[in-house]
Amino acid sequence: MTFGSAGQFGLLYFAHLDFFPLVFGATTMGFCNIVARFVTIFAPVFAEVAYPVPAITFTSMSIVAAILATQVRDKVKSFY
Repeated sequence: MTFGSAGQFGLLYFAHLDFFPLVFGATTMGFCNIVARFVTIFAPVFAEVAYPVPAITFTSMSIVAAILATQVRDKVKSFY
């Protein structure tokens, strides 16, 4: 479990430069961290919800992430 989490965070730092220009790298990393920490505040509350709601939420968020992943553009030289 921790090996997967550590690998995922390591990949996040390497892949971040592919998603955002170098000029905005630190700002976007900070903004993404703030949003992620704010969302994790609600994790204990969400854990107490009845069964079908967490499964439906997880499935819908996975579908949205898969759709957004198909919209990632390739880098061009003018990107930096």
